[in-house]
Amino acid sequence: MLSLPNQRKPITLPRSAYNKIIDMEFRRNPAPPIVCNLRYANGFYTMTLCIGGNEEEIDFIIDTGSSILMVPCDYIDDWDPDWRVPSGRKYVFDNLRSDSFATDNKPIIRSIAGPGRVEGIIAQDDVLVINSWTSEVAASRLNFMLSSDDTLPAGILGLSYPQLIDRQQIPYSNVIEYLYKGGNIPSFSYSLYLRRQGSTIVLGGYDPAQFQGSFKYLSIIQQTNNQKQLLQSKMKSVYLGKTSLGISGTASFNTGVPLISLPYKTVEKLYGLLGIRSKPNLQKRTQINSNLNFGKDHFLTFEFPTTKGQSVRIRVPLSSLISHVDDDIYVLDILSNTSGQIILGSQFFESTVTYFDYTNNSIGMVESNEILNYLGPQPAQRRFI
Repeated sequence: MLSLPNQRKPITLPRSAYNKIIDMEFRRNPAPPIVCNLRYANGFYTMTLCIGGNEEEIDFIIDTGSSILMVPCDYIDDWDPDWRVPSGRKYVFDNLRSDSFATDNKPIIRSIAGPGRVEGIIAQDDVLVINSWTSEVAASRLNFMLSSDDTLPAGILGLSYPQLIDRQQIPYSNVIEYLYKGGNIPSFSYSLYLRRQGSTIVLGGYDPAQFQGSFKYLSIIQQTNNQKQLLQSKMKSVYLGKTSLGISGTASFNTGVPLISLPYKTVEKLYGLLGIRSKPNLQKRTQINSNLNFGKDHFLTFEFPTTKGQSVRIRVPLSSLISHVDDDIYVLDILSNTSGQIILGSQFFESTVTYFDYTNNSIGMVESNEILNYLGPQPAQRRFI
């Protein structure tokens, strides 16, 4: 259980008063980037964010692989008078992946406090707003937005891309914008450093001391797909070992880590190379034979073109995509619909860096030349939401 300091509950103000206070909060002299250490336990990263000195801290629990945001219940407004947050519980916000939304779905709040799990469905006009309290002024709340119709894609720390937000109704789209416009950080960006020994997140930039080499920037494409706004980057090629699977494909970066989408024929070709006779199931993960041997060449490489005509590669061992169900059954965690989707969360990386620069519409990535080890729980304990 995460230990939290004593906090006051958020104060709800009229929207007009809220906007006026926000305008007064802007500063002209931004501070350096904020570096937060991430604590890893039970499949989650925990971050403590201090704003306005050490008077008050806000603890966040994040899951970079499946885009889960968890905040203490004291920071959740009672927007529904018929529903009350049980005292002392924390909640996981599921169904945040951009590909998992449907117009009739609602964000699910699931209690994880204690041995039991309680589920409840809560939404307000298909958008869930969580107001978090800080110590600066009464209305200095961090707004996190989750949407069931995918008009506000959300990800790590509840990040919603700013160009998709209605400024007249939503003064701050996410914690990054709050810190940036408040002068707490120098740029509207963040970078994520996941390592087996000491993971960190830098709000407002990146830290050259955290890694060797330099960022390679990928161009962001705003794509409308079935009335859904996605930020994507086209892939240059995909390989299984040294064998090319095709050059078409995209990666969505709505969650801080790539969500790879491959054409259905590419997934079929992958199955054929692996000796899997059954075709990809459109609804279920594919069961494979337990004696399938993964050799040294059984890793997937995703290559992206950069803004300067170079390339950056993400290489993932195929064994990381295998889940052990029981003694005789393994499943390949490639989720297929009309196209195959491979979710590359933090659990597949021992050391990786992703840098988001909203002002230049680009994503910076660092290439890794090693086959990276699985970081997190054992395969049987993985959660795919």
